[in-house]
Amino acid sequence: MTKRIITLVLALAMLATACAFAVAEDYKWSGTISVAQYAFGPIDDDQITALVEERLREYGYDVKFDIVYLENSQYETLLNLRLANQEAPDIFRVNGGTMVDQYYQQGVLKSWTEEFFRENAPDVAAFIDAGNPLQTNTNIVDATWAMAKRDGKMVCLPLISINQGALLNVIYNTQWLEKLGREVPETLDDFVDLMYAFTNDDPDGNGENDTYGMSTTMLNIIFGAYGSWTGFMHMDTGFWYNVDGEIVSCDVMPGNKDALALLHQMYVDGVIDPEFVTGENQGGYWAISHSFVNGRIGVSHGARMTHYTPANLYGTGNQPGTVLQEFQAIQGPDAKVTIGPWIEGPDGHVGGFLRYTNTTLGANAYNAKLSDEKLAAIFQIMNIFATDKDLCVLAANGIEGKHFEYLDDEFHTKKTLLDDSVKDWQLGVTRLRGIYGPEYPLNEAWMEENYNSAINKWMKEVQASYKNLSVTTGYTNVVFDSLPSESTYMSELLTYRNETWLKIIQGELDVDYYDTYVEEWMNRGGAILTEEANEWYAAHY
Repeated sequence: MTKRIITLVLALAMLATACAFAVAEDYKWSGTISVAQYAFGPIDDDQITALVEERLREYGYDVKFDIVYLENSQYETLLNLRLANQEAPDIFRVNGGTMVDQYYQQGVLKSWTEEFFRENAPDVAAFIDAGNPLQTNTNIVDATWAMAKRDGKMVCLPLISINQGALLNVIYNTQWLEKLGREVPETLDDFVDLMYAFTNDDPDGNGENDTYGMSTTMLNIIFGAYGSWTGFMHMDTGFWYNVDGEIVSCDVMPGNKDALALLHQMYVDGVIDPEFVTGENQGGYWAISHSFVNGRIGVSHGARMTHYTPANLYGTGNQPGTVLQEFQAIQGPDAKVTIGPWIEGPDGHVGGFLRYTNTTLGANAYNAKLSDEKLAAIFQIMNIFATDKDLCVLAANGIEGKHFEYLDDEFHTKKTLLDDSVKDWQLGVTRLRGIYGPEYPLNEAWMEENYNSAINKWMKEVQASYKNLSVTTGYTNVVFDSLPSESTYMSELLTYRNETWLKIIQGELDVDYYDTYVEEWMNRGGAILTEEANEWYAAHY
């Protein structure tokens, strides 16, 4: 009897083992994935990772996540040590194109074809193709893919940001518009006419001749209306555009001559603040135009519209934007601003500029030691996050009712349930960044929910108010890596440009000197950079 029992027990044990193996063999992939993405500190009490692993087993992935903490202030140093010692995690972050190039040349980055990525993460690829998040990146989709590649293969994950465009907006003094009975201009002719009115028609009503139409930040709107965003005198510079198949520097575009002619006339007529050379910001927070806030000029292009957010949007009780607070402190608590479109020039050109400097900042890169099978599984898991909003909420926001709750408001706002002594990342929330995406889950439904706020609703309404005020209106730079000879020539070329253009605007040089300037710009290294820019473009697109 005892032998029969022992035999039965052994048989059951063997059967259980066989069943376990059978179940394991049913998994699409099994193994451990290590990830070291951006983190504020180590996890104290991980309440998330095991739950995510459990959910992924339902999808057929028996995965364990090894979350590696690298202190952010020393991230690159610590990662380099791990790479040198063959101890680097499977997934790590790369900060910018220079770091990507460095690691690629060292042979520590895994590479793969775009087709491989699309096959294993089709919904993530579709997210990028659609210009997500929230369609804010529709006109840089090609650049987004190109930035992630070296020698035709992907070496990091494309990173696109909700603030990708980081658009600076055209902000008018509403009181000045109302005092003069004027509308927000949409064309260059109407804009110039308004600038003269702001200068000559006493818009502040004080009886003094002490106002000007515009200053430094609006110069580029004029250049943009003539076909080239240059960054002259303000920010962003050294850009390249595709003009009928040829890559041309913004600094030698033919429309610049017309822009300089107009700016010279406006300067001579006193429409441009004579102190424009010193800029509009006199210290403190970068987005404050003191010339605008103090009522010296009537329009500025030195901040995003979120800096001027009105108070109590849709009854939410929000505070006014940081720069609007400064404006109202001087102009009065009821002072308002009006956000206008980028000005359209005579040939249909429109400024401003769409930035994408964050495209590889914090993007995912993958250890060269990874097998294709494991990399495929990593992309497949990311694709699950792209289609499962509840899984995204768990990993990126935490457990509903424990870590956060939904408010019963128009925006279905998530409110934290944690006190100030506990941060969500200490509990494992957001710590699978790198698994579900470089910054956040690349999931359209999750994105819509998390960015469904009063400010974003207001921004969409403002952006829809004019044809040339959408997040896809503006110029983009088609060359996003440093050129081989850039360090040799670019600084001198920018100095030469700035000095020459200032002299033309202020009348020290005739506007026809622009033709000589273009020739000299080429001779001083511009021709070499132009050749390199065309070679770079041909290799990446």
